[in-house]
Amino acid sequence: MRRATALGLSASLALTGTSAIAVADALRLPPTGTLDFGAFWRAARWAIEGRRGSLYPAVSFGDAGGGTFKGFVNPPHVAPMFIPLGHLSLSTASFVFAALNLVLLAALAMTAWRLLRSFGLPVVESATATLLMVGSAAVSTTVVNGAMSLFVVGAMAAVVFFDRRGDAWLTGLAFGVLSIKPQYAILPFVFLVARRRWRAVGGALISSSLLVGVSLPFTGVKPWTQYLPFLDRYAASLDIWRVSNEDAQWLPKEMLNIRGLLVRALGTSRVSLINNLSVVVLAVGVVVVIVLARHARNESTNNSWAAVIALTVVTSQHTNISDGVLLFVALILLVRSADARSVDCLVFGLLALDIAMLFGNPSGKAPAVPWSALAALTLTGVALSRMYASNVVVRPESVISSPDQAASIRAA
Repeated sequence: MRRATALGLSASLALTGTSAIAVADALRLPPTGTLDFGAFWRAARWAIEGRRGSLYPAVSFGDAGGGTFKGFVNPPHVAPMFIPLGHLSLSTASFVFAALNLVLLAALAMTAWRLLRSFGLPVVESATATLLMVGSAAVSTTVVNGAMSLFVVGAMAAVVFFDRRGDAWLTGLAFGVLSIKPQYAILPFVFLVARRRWRAVGGALISSSLLVGVSLPFTGVKPWTQYLPFLDRYAASLDIWRVSNEDAQWLPKEMLNIRGLLVRALGTSRVSLINNLSVVVLAVGVVVVIVLARHARNESTNNSWAAVIALTVVTSQHTNISDGVLLFVALILLVRSADARSVDCLVFGLLALDIAMLFGNPSGKAPAVPWSALAALTLTGVALSRMYASNVVVRPESVISSPDQAASIRAA
């Protein structure tokens, strides 16, 4: 076994074991209702109990009495998805949803392993890379908090898979699932439009509309009139929901996006400037995707999607540590062959992301160094450079003006 592989395998086993212990320890405790799933469960109860009151917090995102209540922040059509779990107690529902996340994790891990094997990676290297993803802090945080990040990464992977295979309608159908976290659908949607994948675009609009339409009997129209004003208030709070906590400002600082870095650089008092700059960052991301997508070639689709996904993570307005699982999809897509260099880059890249997210995952206070965001930016830079090199750099054959010139170039 090569030294790099042995190091990666040892680290992956250690991380996976540590994450498994952390998840098991967290799941044996009664849920507090302050984590992601608590918000989903309360939204389901709101729908079950006749939609009394507002689905979204009216003023703040914390309990005035000093608690750590987390309000529902997703689009209204997400609430009915949790109605089956809303009929259970919070404790039972939390355990069931954690089990669903673990089943989905197993399916995604098997899919990743088979994909790496299809690239030609040996069994040990494929297993090492898969375990590095399974054992990451992003995955354990997702399971413990009851987040929907694994559903998002599954949908994103399906969009990429069906798009690469040329199944436009299936691409659009999978895209609809991304509407549960719409901030991660913006750049991928722009990428499809810029490449004129009109059937996929139509499928995405239809599937998203169907999800919204099916939810209306459970939510009514009113929450949709409240959603955009709520997002404006949420952005003005810098996503801070622990309003009574002395370390309330750690949440935006530990995110994997550029907005979190702006909070660190400018401070939480300059909310308007930070949010305006964040919108500019997203707009720049849109322009970059459009420009590069217009030059995209079919044989470079993997690099293109890797860049789009990485850009989505860093330009999003809200990117929790659990959503770092999206970066694993981008990194896998950058693997082009099974040669030793590519394998080493994959293993060490995954290990670097794991370490960054481990130290960038706070426990009540902001990390001293934004390791997670820096790792996400680094991967984005690598993906963009690979996308540029494969899509934009002009080969000599592309500027020839006659068959004779082509023959002379090939002969040379």
